[in-house]
Amino acid sequence: MKLFAYAHEGFSGSIVTIEVDLRAGIPGTDIVGLPGAAIREARERVRASIRNSGYQYPRDRVLVNLGPADVPKAGSAFDLGIAFAILLCSAQIPHACIDAERVLVLGELGLDGRVRPVRGVIAAVLDAHASGITHVVVAAENASEASAVSGVQVHAVQRLVDLEHLRPIQTPPSEPRSSKGTEKSPFHDVIGQSRAKRAALIAAVGGHHLLLAGPPGSGKTMIARRLPALLPDLDDPIASEATRVHSLSGLLEPDQGLIRRPPFRSPHHSAGPAGVIGGGRGTTPGDISLAHGGVLFLDEAPEFRPGVLQALREPLEDGVIRLSRAGRQYTYPARIQLVIAANLCPCGLFGKGSGHCTCSIQEIQRYWKRIGGALMDRIDIRVPVTSFQGLADESELSASDDSEAYTSQRVRESRKRLSVLYGRAGSRNIRSFMSAESLSIFREAVTHMRLSHRAGESILRVARTISAVDDSPRIDEAHVLEAVQHRRMGESESVWQDWISCIETV
Repeated sequence: MKLFAYAHEGFSGSIVTIEVDLRAGIPGTDIVGLPGAAIREARERVRASIRNSGYQYPRDRVLVNLGPADVPKAGSAFDLGIAFAILLCSAQIPHACIDAERVLVLGELGLDGRVRPVRGVIAAVLDAHASGITHVVVAAENASEASAVSGVQVHAVQRLVDLEHLRPIQTPPSEPRSSKGTEKSPFHDVIGQSRAKRAALIAAVGGHHLLLAGPPGSGKTMIARRLPALLPDLDDPIASEATRVHSLSGLLEPDQGLIRRPPFRSPHHSAGPAGVIGGGRGTTPGDISLAHGGVLFLDEAPEFRPGVLQALREPLEDGVIRLSRAGRQYTYPARIQLVIAANLCPCGLFGKGSGHCTCSIQEIQRYWKRIGGALMDRIDIRVPVTSFQGLADESELSASDDSEAYTSQRVRESRKRLSVLYGRAGSRNIRSFMSAESLSIFREAVTHMRLSHRAGESILRVARTISAVDDSPRIDEAHVLEAVQHRRMGESESVWQDWISCIETV
């Protein structure tokens, strides 16, 4: 039987072979193969755990080799594998304890022989299964996480002595998901703001990035935080990647399997690059990776450090974040839906209705420049949000009754239509679904607003999504006009002046 462990290197890692040799000499334990500090300290943990579990620690010279020898290894997940290999090599545990030739072993040992859970189990199990390893020994608390990988037999242990009687756990069959016929909309208690709710629905269907701008108390944060409820469950590949990132960060709950619901991350505006982008000590993933498959919400976006905001540009395009540390590059997935909210001015009183803004035009311009034009150009939908006071009338109150139309079921149906009608059509193929009138309106908008090539493609993608939401087989003039309307704010010299003009046209 060969025992294996796992060395994490960012989002990926390497399968590590554990070899033990007992030879004559002064009693002691040597661990080779570029072990980190935690692995070097494992000698004492393993020794005490073996003795306190009723076994005899070998009185020979113990050599533990972790191969490949040129890969750095760190963490306490090697404890259980080293102890298991020593007990097998010293014939205190029979090789027949498990009917497998290759076994992945993960777990930290306590001095009393207890096996403690470790991080990154699902990452190790996924790579081990890809390498042909189908048997995994983990702590009982990590059993559900390891069982999320199909085709792998998981053996859960609570103490070191449990290695003598390994039995694969029985995973209950997954129950079919029942569709709820009376699903409640996340916007069922949101009064008014029909334009913002419509924009959130379009963003959820097409995965578009969203900007909500308006005075405090207008409902920007409320709408943004309810956007994930519109998103359908994650499919298996994205769920595995999202679970993997959360496992590496130690954020998985005990006995939790795959993450099925889209994650939602909302860092505070005082967060630094290491917290949002990732990195820091140990190159841990940041909020942008923890939101993979879900929503990254930046409230009070202009208050974030400019370096943090500008570092989001490449991940929004590529769907990954690359961190370079000490000659090595670590890659984490970052396919997110970015939602940012911002006041109109630093003091927040502009557009509020009550109170008077004391900010100068120069202060307001500097405030919005912190977001930057390059990041703003990547935001497909920009929504002006106003306080409900002053706009409440009979039509606005009655508009709140249609909020039940904004459900995850509608998003799923619209995504299916979007996939069936357009597939992976690029911007040129999208034009083939447009009438001559809608194409003329699009070209006129691009010319009049002096839009960049990226902005023009953004309008086409949003118009395509709107047609799917409206269950239309073609992109009509109304779809293009609505997409252009969602793009207007922020395309001229002043965002706050655009906000005024957009509000006046509502």
